[in-house]
Amino acid sequence: MAGFDTTVAFLHTVPTQARIPGGAPAVYPHRPKRVAARIIAMHDTSDIEQTIKSYILKEFLPGEDATLLTSTTSVVSSGVLDSIATLRLVGFLEHEFHIEFEAHDIDPEHFDTIARIARLVVSKQGGAHA
Repeated sequence: MAGFDTTVAFLHTVPTQARIPGGAPAVYPHRPKRVAARIIAMHDTSDIEQTIKSYILKEFLPGEDATLLTSTTSVVSSGVLDSIATLRLVGFLEHEFHIEFEAHDIDPEHFDTIARIARLVVSKQGGAHA
């Protein structure tokens, strides 16, 4: 099964303010206000790899040839990711994939290539493809 994208919309009942004649605010506590949240469920590491690659190219290698950055390119030993860049990438991954890393997860063994990073993300999501 290829990766898939799931969009989930949540409906919350939130007080909605309006004005009544005379300018005083009126609150309608049961009028629904639509709040949407996007949840991406990616079980195929190639989708995750592409997301990571896009982020690295945009943030750390702007203007570089995208074909030179492959899933097996060493991004740590080549100097693409230094300690600050790695922390920025970790923040992005945690936010994008709704996961949390432990301190022991953030090492060159896990972060040296896009493929390894993607496998770590899948393992943090509880996936079986790690």
